[in-house]
Amino acid sequence: MTDDEYEQLVEGSATIRVELDEVLHPMFGKLKGAFKAAYGLDGKWLKLLSDLVYYQGGYPSENSPPKEEDLADRVSMALKLEDAVNRSDLKRLLAERGVKVEIDQPIEKGPMFDACVEEAREQWKGTGIAGEMPLDRGELLDALLARSQKLQGEICRQADLIKVDAADEAEKERGIKKKNFVKTVKLAAIEMRRDAEKMLEALAKIREDSENFNEAVRPLEKQE
Repeated sequence: MTDDEYEQLVEGSATIRVELDEVLHPMFGKLKGAFKAAYGLDGKWLKLLSDLVYYQGGYPSENSPPKEEDLADRVSMALKLEDAVNRSDLKRLLAERGVKVEIDQPIEKGPMFDACVEEAREQWKGTGIAGEMPLDRGELLDALLARSQKLQGEICRQADLIKVDAADEAEKERGIKKKNFVKTVKLAAIEMRRDAEKMLEALAKIREDSENFNEAVRPLEKQE
């Protein structure tokens, strides 16, 4: 592709972008506005309904399920898993919103299948949970959930030390954008692990992305 052909590609795409920004998206905004006026509901719920009806599989990848099916899978599994640990928060929240549900096929508890025990025990060793692994699936799920809550709290706490505390300081004191600071921390962590190959791959990816962006905006620089 020649420079002229590339510039025409950028210009044509920019024309489409202007149409999206100035005509189509504002028009959709009016649809949401009319919906809000009629129902007293946030316009985002019309967008949800539209997405559920429009995306019937194949997007964003060809193997993506229909959005309705994906949502049904997530909600039904959440209800079943909460039921398995004797919680009913989601069920209650749905009832408060005028939707009552019953679980006809709950997740089976009881003893773990013999064929699964060895693999489960191998994974259990790395969970940080003291004691023997329970062989009852209900007890096992209770233990896994309790540990996951503590672990998720620690993950969030430590991640915030980087993404919030340290990144804020780097931006305030050195003017370094947070996203660039976080990328630098990832590189430093790779270096700490002495993973030379991965370090080279990461540096090459950053360099490639930078060079690719510079090449992408070159026609705009020529116009200035």
